Amino acid sequence: MKCTCPYCDKKMDDDPEDCYEPNECYEWECLNCGKLFVFYVEYERIYREIKADCLNGGEHDYQRTCTYPPEFAKARCTICQKEIEP
Repeated sequence: MKCTCPYCDKKMDDDPEDCYEPNECYEWECLNCGKLFVFYVEYERIYREIKADCLNGGEHDYQRTCTYPPEFAKARCTICQKEIEP
């Protein structure tokens, strides 16, 4: 995340790393002009669509999960994430 000062429009080089709670008001000082401002963290929902032929009559692509201990491993489809006992 890069903040931009609302006073001088300078992008901040330092990320406010400890500021991640949505709807929380954070105070920050611009290193360029020295003015204090506040900001809020917002998250944008982004979707990534993938064809799931396995849900439409095709074959599932099951791969064994990496689980410790190994006897608790499952077989998980790499496309739809459905799990079955191996």
